[in-house]
This record gives sequence, C-alpha cells and structure tokens, in this order.
Amino acid sequence: MHAGQLEVSAETVRKLVDEQFPRWRDLGVRAVDSAGTVNAIFRIGRQLAARFPLQPSDVESVRRQLDSEARAARELAGRTRFATPEPVAVGEPGAGYPLPWSVQTWLPGVTAIDQDPGESAAFARDLAEFIRGVRAIDTRGRTFSGRGRGGDLRCHDAWMETCGRLAGILDVGDLGPADPALDLVAAWHLLEAGPRQVLRDDLGCDDLDWARGKAWAFEQAMGLVWYYAGSNPAMSRMGRRTLQRIQADTPDEARLAGPPWA
Repeated sequence: MHAGQLEVSAETVRKLVDEQFPRWRDLGVRAVDSAGTVNAIFRIGRQLAARFPLQPSDVESVRRQLDSEARAARELAGRTRFATPEPVAVGEPGAGYPLPWSVQTWLPGVTAIDQDPGESAAFARDLAEFIRGVRAIDTRGRTFSGRGRGGDLRCHDAWMETCGRLAGILDVGDLGPADPALDLVAAWHLLEAGPRQVLRDDLGCDDLDWARGKAWAFEQAMGLVWYYAGSNPAMSRMGRRTLQRIQADTPDEARLAGPPWA
C-alpha cells in the first residue's frame, strides 16, 4: 500500500512479545485480516491486539505518535456507552522490526467494511449518539494543532488535485471501428448519476445514443456478475454495481423510443 512499506510477520511478533512481555508468552499470536492502511494488526490471546506501523519513520516521532494515541484512547474510554480500545503497553523495536509498536484491548465485533450497515437506521442512531458523546468532551482550551484531517480543509487542495483524475488508459487493444455508443459503457461502470451526466453533456450524446450505451453496459454487466462470481470477485462486484446504477436510472420512456423514424 505504501512506498517502502514495512513487513511484519507473526514470527516477528512472537519474538517481540516473548522478549519484551514475557507474561504473554503463553498467549497465541495471529495476524488479523484487516483493511486498515496504517498498522499491521495481530491478536495476542483473546483480549489483546498489537499494532505495528506500516510506514517507515524515525523511532522518536513514532513513539510520540503512539503516546498521543494512548492519551486520546484513555480520554475517550468510558465517555460514551460504546466500547473503545484501551491502551495496554508500548513495545520497542526489535527482531528486525525497526519501530515502536503498541498493544491495546481487543474489541469483539464485525467491521462496517465487512458488513455494510448503510441501510440500518438503528446503526445511524447509534453513530449519532457516539458523535454527540465525543463532541461533549471538554477540550480544556485545546485547539487543533496537528497535521492531516481536522484543521482547514483548504490545506488539502494539493492532495485533491492529485486524487480522482484520469491518469491513463491501459486496455487499448480493441481500438477500431464499432458502434460509438460502446464508448459509453464507462459511464455506467465507473460513474454515479451526477458525474455521469457531466460525461453525457460533454460528449453531447442524444437520447438514442445514450440509451444504446446503457444497453451495452447492461449486456456486459449481466455476464460479469455470475461468470466471475468465484474467480474474480472484484469484477463480479463491478458488474453488480453497474446493474444497480442502470436499475436506479429511470428516464422517461418516451426518450428511449428514439426519433419517430426509428
């Protein structure tokens, strides 16, 4: 995920735990399959989680960051009715791993990435309650003084210029004469309603071309969903997402009929 990303194995974690925290020698160590981007996470026994920063840095800055995270976790613990991780220990570099690392309590549950709560009103109410609870914590006169998210949005202008723009086209082998509407499949595979309309306006597509492009996308997506269900899940998901976009698009049927002479 990152340039020069550090590799952390279960064997390395086992050595670090045994050397630095011998009281946990009898507890199992196993990697956690996580979509997280900042730390490699390992379970220690049933009640602990070890977090290892993935991006190279200097030891002292990482130690300061871990100390700051621990202070934040202690401040949040018990301030809402929802469980939050509690700091347990900070480990030192060793066994080939070059940075400090942290141990905190393990929270049982399922991440929202794994089970989408997007349709759950109860989850939304719980989330609102948690946000209200966090906002009620006294800042004790402190103000934002860190980097990254939380300060002035305009500080991220350069990053936003980097993100979300077309960098290049890889699959070019089929260039040749064809129905021009085939070019429009990307509108359904890649774009939601607003940006999709921008594409249509920029290209000046008439109703018939647009409907035919949607039909080409429908033809592709119908096969993607089932053909790649086991062999290429990402492609299958793209097909399903395309079908959902097509289904959600309900233009006036008169527009789809085309010109009177069609």
